[in-house]
Amino acid sequence: MTLPDECVGLSRDMEDCIIKNGLFGRVMGSCVHLKERFEACMRVQTERKREENRARAQAAKKRWDDLNRELGIGERSK
Repeated sequence: MTLPDECVGLSRDMEDCIIKNGLFGRVMGSCVHLKERFEACMRVQTERKREENRARAQAAKKRWDDLNRELGIGERSK
């Protein structure tokens, strides 16, 4: 998976923390604050991407309906 540019720095910081603290430190929660920030960043970016995809799909549906109406075919089945 390709990370959004906004989250790359947080990902690196989290990886560095895990390397620095080792598995035991990770299990004990030494890097939880970085993990939470990274996950929050990913949620925001995922939602942004979802909204972009939804807008693109709605535009494509409208264009399809307009073309069908011009040809006298009618609207797509819903």
